[in-house]
Amino acid sequence: MRTKNRPALLPRAIRSVLGQIHTKWKLYIVNDGGDRAAFNECIFQYQSAFGDKLHIIHNPTSLGMEAASNCALRLISEDYVIVHDDDDSWHPLFLTETVNFLKGNPNYVAVTANCIVVNEVIEQNYIRELSREKWQLWRATIDACDILTQNGVPPISLLIRRSVAQLVGEFNENMPVLGDWDYILRLFLEGDIGTIDKELAFYHHRKNSNDSYGNSIHSGISKHQIYQSLYKNSLVRKAIKDNMNNFGIIQVMIEKMERDKRELLMHMHFLSGNILKELNEIKSKIK
Repeated sequence: MRTKNRPALLPRAIRSVLGQIHTKWKLYIVNDGGDRAAFNECIFQYQSAFGDKLHIIHNPTSLGMEAASNCALRLISEDYVIVHDDDDSWHPLFLTETVNFLKGNPNYVAVTANCIVVNEVIEQNYIRELSREKWQLWRATIDACDILTQNGVPPISLLIRRSVAQLVGEFNENMPVLGDWDYILRLFLEGDIGTIDKELAFYHHRKNSNDSYGNSIHSGISKHQIYQSLYKNSLVRKAIKDNMNNFGIIQVMIEKMERDKRELLMHMHFLSGNILKELNEIKSKIK
């Protein structure tokens, strides 16, 4: 769990972990350059509930999201790994369901559960919920096309085998955003990701917040767009450099997509023409 100066949100995230029915876990919290006194004050009230299941890491200065994740990743010795951001939360059965899935399905390298998007605002250090909605990017299966197009798997909903995480390696510290997408793509190279269609995670969004309480996905929206383009370009360049034949494959795929697009537009034009014709016939009958 990585955090930095979010005293209004951190307690909820901590309670989310302490409230799990599955109790065999250890929480690694990385205070990434945040106010140490305020952090310690927040943690103190939960110290007895944690017992020996809490490991705290203080970074004197902020290293960034991916570097903060790596600080904990290097220390983990448990069977499974997950990045629980300080603004997200779990249903009490999250770990029970996801751990049982991976135990019962050894061929999967990780599993993701469905989630609910919670829209909220922070007012005078208090959280006010605005609305809830379904996660629109949920898919019953995780396939290559979906995961190459965009990251539809929030970190809060993804449990990974540690043995596989060791093969994947660390998070890319050179990426200020989209590091989770880069990691999931590398995870996907190791094997399939299972799914549980139960809303067991809560992905909290604060769309209009540009301070320390903002989500990187919203408060840094232009940065997300820029780095998404740069990241995709780097993947294409690497694919072509590794094998020039990939350039031809990419061209064929683009041509097919353009052809499918033209055919779809022609079909839509044909349908709209028929609809207009039927509407005119109905109007003439009414007259």
